[in-house]
Amino acid sequence: MNTQRLVAQVKWFDKKKGFGFLEDSKTGTNFFVHHSSLQVKDPKTFRYLSIGEYVEYSIVPNNSKGKHKTIASDVTGIHRGLLMCEYWANYQKTIQTDEEDGDGEDAEAAAAGEGVEYDDFLEEESIVDNKV
Repeated sequence: MNTQRLVAQVKWFDKKKGFGFLEDSKTGTNFFVHHSSLQVKDPKTFRYLSIGEYVEYSIVPNNSKGKHKTIASDVTGIHRGLLMCEYWANYQKTIQTDEEDGDGEDAEAAAAGEGVEYDDFLEEESIVDNKV
């Protein structure tokens, strides 16, 4: 079993089905990834990957009857950091707190019926185009 940490970019991920593929940054090899392999700090976080997101992972043998001999496991953000789904979940929690407290620009926008969009969040957090 290979426990070396590798870096990949998310090729695609289907949130509804809970799986996708990573493309290894060095070899270009594609690895199957299941949402249960995504390591998040809050177990309540909805686990998914965003296309283009860079992640760290390990390779393990596939013990199921699937067609892939090895699969991605222990998937985290770079340097065992947060995945983008965790940044988004934390951001949403902040907005909810601001709404409850009645302060903050996001709370005012929410009160006016304007939602904070995911793309706005990415720009604000400056996590788009972070590369290894």
